Amino acid sequence: MNLLTSLRYLVALSKHRHFARAAQACHITQPALSNALRALEKEFGTPIVKRAPSYAGLTPEGEQVLGAARRMLHEHALLQQELASSAEKPKGRLQLGVVPTAVPVAARFAARLQAMHPGIVPVVRSLSSQDIDGGLENLSLDLALGFADCLTPGGPFAALAQYTEHYFLVRRLSHPATAPGLPLQLGAAMRWCDAAQLPLCLLTPEMHNRSLVDHAFA
Repeated sequence: MNLLTSLRYLVALSKHRHFARAAQACHITQPALSNALRALEKEFGTPIVKRAPSYAGLTPEGEQVLGAARRMLHEHALLQQELASSAEKPKGRLQLGVVPTAVPVAARFAARLQAMHPGIVPVVRSLSSQDIDGGLENLSLDLALGFADCLTPGGPFAALAQYTEHYFLVRRLSHPATAPGLPLQLGAAMRWCDAAQLPLCLLTPEMHNRSLVDHAFA
């Protein structure tokens, strides 16, 4: 049994929560995935996956193995990158989790990073604040670009301020002062209480950016 490969299958199963989809993601058959997980249970002498016709989660011992698996795979990837890199030519994949409103900024960052260091492959993933927290916790993300106030004070992560967002309201004027077909124009500043009176298209309530806007309206 290849321990790292079996641990990778376990992480995939936890991510996809479905045996067939996990096997597909790992480019193997479902029986091969199941056999590898059984071999993992034999290796550690404890049940890891709850027995049920379909995926029903991991046992408490399985959750412990999953945490160790993520750490081992993360360290393995770091070691591979360090061995393949030099101080002048770093190599490897950089997993970057980004809240949806920051995707354009992250895309510019990724492009500039790869231009400076062609050996680095940045992967930008649009995620909710909750998914970003989970990704940083389980080491599936290397960096994140999100809202500073979402971080728990005194937590394990360091925050470095990158920029401050400014909000703009986009609307069609009932009596345009300019000829139709001209590009968008900046108007006078608007108060939040006035914007709140308009019929608006907003993000869904679970998005943190929406909570910021609702707070300003309140």
